[in-house]
Amino acid sequence: MDIKKPVENPKLDEVIRKLTGGTATETDFFEQFAAAKFLCPADVRSDRPDSGSDGEISIAFKTLEGNGSRYLMAFTNWAELYKWNSSYSGQTLVFGYKDYLSVLKQQSKIYAGMALNPFGANLVITAAMMENIKPRDSEKRSFAISTEPLTDTKLEEENERVIKRVIHTTA
Repeated sequence: MDIKKPVENPKLDEVIRKLTGGTATETDFFEQFAAAKFLCPADVRSDRPDSGSDGEISIAFKTLEGNGSRYLMAFTNWAELYKWNSSYSGQTLVFGYKDYLSVLKQQSKIYAGMALNPFGANLVITAAMMENIKPRDSEKRSFAISTEPLTDTKLEEENERVIKRVIHTTA
């Protein structure tokens, strides 16, 4: 990952706009969500005297509370993060959904889920919702493998997904 490249998710941001407007599906959302990288504000502390020694690293995630539950914050870009805190200059981790899922599973008694762009679209996503993304990932890989012989064949865009699904389910 290029640390000099800003975290941006234009496709996900567009799907979120369409989802809240009723013109995108949850499938569209989770497909883009699975591929995205998010900004995760946190305080990272280490008791290591230098980078080459053993020691403990602790991460205190910045969270939101609502309805008696705590949520990890996730932002699709810096503009969304600055809606939370316009002068934020603290530490920020870059996480994918699998990173969030790992934290949510390990700390299930602490966190109820993640709040995506909590001061914008404010989408709450639970660990259970993220776990359901896995079959879509494997389906995508399976589609690629089972339709590999079609690489030289031009399919009409409106029929491509149906044709690939038929090949996938009969392969």
